[in-house]
Amino acid sequence: MSNFIPQEQWFKSIPKKFIASSTLLFNFQGKMLILRTTYKEGWWLPGGVCEEGESPSAAAIRETAEEVGVQLKKVKFLGIEFKPTVGYKLNCLQFMFYGGRIHERDIKLQSKEIAEYKFVSPTYAVKLMSKNISERTRYALQSLKTGKTFYYESTGT
Repeated sequence: MSNFIPQEQWFKSIPKKFIASSTLLFNFQGKMLILRTTYKEGWWLPGGVCEEGESPSAAAIRETAEEVGVQLKKVKFLGIEFKPTVGYKLNCLQFMFYGGRIHERDIKLQSKEIAEYKFVSPTYAVKLMSKNISERTRYALQSLKTGKTFYYESTGT
């Protein structure tokens, strides 16, 4: 007789977390694309939560297409931020990708979710963002310069 828990029961018992992806995009002058959403304050990168069964890179590509109308073929992995559970916010893994350079003429905002966009210097972009995303964006920009991926554990605040 075995004392093992059936796999299905074990998988139902383990902690849950969600996965999200963001994409760094630049214009041909080296300025970074940032977005202001209709549903949360501050400036953000294109991105969002991975759907059930979707890979982080596929989510980055899908979210970029949905939010700004830009169809990426592939993205380059830059790194991951782990965010612990804080209050009502579940713990999660935030993947960061580089999507390349785009033309402003190719942007077609999804007006339901995205209120506006702008291209600004990476340094200024990070200053405009909330702490929630600015730190991992700094790490992603460093990764883009050095070619080394990052892993960052935030405090979740």
